[in-house]
Amino acid sequence: MDVCYGLHLKTSRKNAKLTQERAAEMLHVSVDSIRDYERGIRNPSEDFVLKAKSVYKDQSLGTKYLLMVSLVGREELSNICRQASIVIPQFLDLINSMVALAG
Repeated sequence: MDVCYGLHLKTSRKNAKLTQERAAEMLHVSVDSIRDYERGIRNPSEDFVLKAKSVYKDQSLGTKYLLMVSLVGREELSNICRQASIVIPQFLDLINSMVALAG
């Protein structure tokens, strides 16, 4: 059970302007399931997460799900974040240099 993931689900649903009832309809689950997921009482299935990413229009639900359920996922995502923290500043420096040359 993961309360943080539940809060992220709830925030994503609300950002999509969906009630729990409408989300349950669109995701083919019960309202009780939506409530349980959002409160961190139960973890959603992978199938639910895949559907919720689309319905809520929030791709980060998948990433956060991996962090929650998989040791391998947590390790791999940590590596990706570490690499991104090196590459992104270099990329931004390159863009700023190009803008300066163009200006």
